[in-house]
Amino acid sequence: MRSKQEGVSILHGWRAALALMGAVGVLGLPWLWTEVLRPKAARQLSLAVMRGDVRATGVWLRLVDPDRMAYSVLGEAARQGNTELVRLLLERGADVNHRGKDGPTPFQQAARYGHLDVMRQLITAGADEEDDEALERASQDCRPEAVKLLLGQGGWRRKTPLLPETVERARRLAGAAGCEAVLRLLPSP
Repeated sequence: MRSKQEGVSILHGWRAALALMGAVGVLGLPWLWTEVLRPKAARQLSLAVMRGDVRATGVWLRLVDPDRMAYSVLGEAARQGNTELVRLLLERGADVNHRGKDGPTPFQQAARYGHLDVMRQLITAGADEEDDEALERASQDCRPEAVKLLLGQGGWRRKTPLLPETVERARRLAGAAGCEAVLRLLPSP
């Protein structure tokens, strides 16, 4: 049987051990978050966006800044043409022109896949609608309605005229894709 003093010293030992574990835990939280939990949360956010799951995306956006990810989750939502997901991401502060690592902007993704409603959402949110690369992507992928919008014929007007070299590149890309509908829309050189 243990003496009362032994019991008290064991109790103090456990308290000290718990206090030490708590201190290490608190001190280790930033490391745990940056090295383990945030990448897992970012992955879950990516998966939710890829699935088009607005509810799960909203949950993961509470933990992850979408603009600190390697690729643009807003760009993925724009590629899908998911207007509800694009709205949610914009409301939560996603950068409308975020590329991720050397990827396309959300506006370029929407143009490439011909998602006019998303293109309009992104323009309203401040996207660079005069993005020449968006015109090239829409021309290459034969998206005449998107090209029409990018030319300023879809309910908004361009602030600056198209550069001749941009039109030429877009014509070349549309010609290589065999897209007569886009070629008819693009101004002749």
